[in-house]
Amino acid sequence: MVDFTELGEMNQMLAALISLAGNREISTVTLSASPSLSHEKLKEAYGLLSKDHFQTKGSDLTINVMLPRRMCMNCKTCFRGAEGAMCPKCHSLVSTERAMPRLYIESYSLRSEGDLAS
Repeated sequence: MVDFTELGEMNQMLAALISLAGNREISTVTLSASPSLSHEKLKEAYGLLSKDHFQTKGSDLTINVMLPRRMCMNCKTCFRGAEGAMCPKCHSLVSTERAMPRLYIESYSLRSEGDLAS
């Protein structure tokens, strides 16, 4: 069963995708999701919501796990990694987690004219 948290997050993503696509059809979508969101429930929500829009109907969804964004407390460099990750610039192990969206669009591709069903 689709959870309201994932349904709400996916509804926002779908609105953004539809806006980006305009009057063209999307073939693939890749999203990054926080580990706090269920990827299975996000996929269920996408399947439920995407079928009602010609832009997203039949598109393939990939969901990647989002790595936390951190800021080095020594040199203030921002980087991705889990707690205890080494700063890529100064090699410090002291960093703090930065706020990130729970779900965002990594990429999407539009169907070419040859891919359209007749």
